Amino acid sequence: MAKQHKGGLIAGFDQLRAPNAPTIGATTAGDEQVAVAFTAASDAGAGTVSSFAVTGIASGASTGASGTSSPVTVTGLTNGTEVTFSVIAISEFGASPSSGTVTGTAEAPPIGLFGGGSNTSGDLDKIIITTTGNATDFGGNMSDDSERQITTCVSSSTRALFAGGNSNPHKTTIDLFLFASAGNAVDFGDVFTGSTGNQYGSAPASNGTKGLFAGNGAGDSNEISIVTIATAGNGADFGNLTVGRFYAAGTSSTTRAIFGGGYADYNTIDFVIIASTGNATDFGDLTAGRMSLHNGVVSSSTRGLFAGGVSAGPTVREDIIEYITMGTEGNGTDFGNLAQDKTDGAACSSKLRGVFAGGTGYNPYTGKLNVIEYVTIATIGNAADFGDLTQTNYNQGSGGSSGHGGIA
Repeated sequence: MAKQHKGGLIAGFDQLRAPNAPTIGATTAGDEQVAVAFTAASDAGAGTVSSFAVTGIASGASTGASGTSSPVTVTGLTNGTEVTFSVIAISEFGASPSSGTVTGTAEAPPIGLFGGGSNTSGDLDKIIITTTGNATDFGGNMSDDSERQITTCVSSSTRALFAGGNSNPHKTTIDLFLFASAGNAVDFGDVFTGSTGNQYGSAPASNGTKGLFAGNGAGDSNEISIVTIATAGNGADFGNLTVGRFYAAGTSSTTRAIFGGGYADYNTIDFVIIASTGNATDFGDLTAGRMSLHNGVVSSSTRGLFAGGVSAGPTVREDIIEYITMGTEGNGTDFGNLAQDKTDGAACSSKLRGVFAGGTGYNPYTGKLNVIEYVTIATIGNAADFGDLTQTNYNQGSGGSSGHGGIA
């Protein structure tokens, strides 16, 4: 069979015998880098392909990298800037025609913060969600250094807001932290307290722009409140849950906020459309009704996870992990198990991995935990060891991340 005609002798290269163009594939984002996958053409021309060169163009400026196989990683990119990539194959007879193009954007690795709960003295712990290992001290404290139990955290790609708390007296403050720069809390405003006068034990959800707090430990409230994460200010009324509850858990996509479990309605799952204020609609039921689940948004772009908690009658701590498909109403489905029965822990996630930290084990006074564990959200199975918190944390701290599935 004759070789594909590619041109002729160009700039010293024999294009008639050069390889055919590779087929470009998907990109994978990293910190200031993007890996570009491709498939080599079956027709290598008259020679042997020795390397592949990837070129990236953004705003008229080009950068590139080469390698001997797929993928090739282009480094030195600016996080958050979209780049258009193409690839060529090179042999002793010259370069192939260029492949098609694909876009990719370098991203900083997702950061998780854990704060609040008992035994923390206002400290925050930090993890890089895509790795494993022990947490490190974030380097800043909440606005009140005393115990901030039963806090709730919502987040964007740059900010984490820790709200409320059951200390003495109950807290209405919202503390702002920036993922990229350690430091003490900056005052953001106050939570919407509605008819209760304070807030704690709420369930969080966020889409990167708006943050929602659902339910309240003061009077088993059904109130949902909302903040705009990028703009300091007080919370506002959003609507109501189908039932009053607290110690529930929340998860979110870019469009939906979903809240499950809690006291005193242990198994109900509700949802709202984040862009439209209004009352919640029934979503389905948890596989097992419980309160005091791990607090913090754990979601991919399609799945939301709920983990741990205390069941109702008899009161038993649970190791249950279950998931819902966020775009489709329905009941929870068994996912796997935590390493042990536990309640009152914190949680966060990237779009790929869910992380559960701290909590209370079998005995509420001797079962304080510092364990961190994780799951791959797309793959059903039990949690694996991640590392340890800097100190034990229980009684419902909360977690936030710079890259969970609800963040666009």
